[in-house]
Amino acid sequence: MLNEIGLHIPVSKGIVSPGEFFEYFEQAYQDPDSCVISKSWHSAKVPSTLFDTID
Repeated sequence: MLNEIGLHIPVSKGIVSPGEFFEYFEQAYQDPDSCVISKSWHSAKVPSTLFDTID
């Protein structure tokens, strides 16, 4: 889906791994001309970082 919107993440071994996503978006975040404009971390170990859910 990300490739369909124009991000074109290179796939080194036939499948995109979480590490490849992280590396791609970290580099894109550093590039002032990319469409990545913010980043945030969410972790189940820190519940306050999670999005609210509908019960």
